[in-house]
Amino acid sequence: MGYLLVVWGYQMIWLNDQSLQWQITAMDMLYTAQRLLGMMTMLALAARFLKRPHRLLPRVNRLVFPFYIFHQSIIIALAFWFHDMNLGAVAETCLIILGTFTLCALLCVVLNYLPFMQPLFGIRVNKEYPRYLKIAGNTLMFILLVPMALNILF
Repeated sequence: MGYLLVVWGYQMIWLNDQSLQWQITAMDMLYTAQRLLGMMTMLALAARFLKRPHRLLPRVNRLVFPFYIFHQSIIIALAFWFHDMNLGAVAETCLIILGTFTLCALLCVVLNYLPFMQPLFGIRVNKEYPRYLKIAGNTLMFILLVPMALNILF
């Protein structure tokens, strides 16, 4: 609900040139409160449900980083796709949230069945590979990452 209020405020106040300063300040405060309450809610849920061991917890924990990587691209893609449909702020926001979670979960499930892709998404490899495959993988990684690193540095 807080996120939907922020989206509403963005559409009605931040994008409106006629907005008064107190309205903009109120939306800034609402946005900050929504971010803090969201983080506190996640911490409370984690403290409540993740304190005791569960058989699924290790499997889910290893997918946190890939989920994070996927969600960034999926949010942008869905927002770009839904933008031209003129669905309205609330419908578009809900579709982006649901679509992001669904697609991220689906991609994480698929990633579980592709062990050769797991290191690219920060998942530790549990299988022992032959030495020549390790050397080939490290060489390929070096060849792919050095140009990008040089581009960032220079």
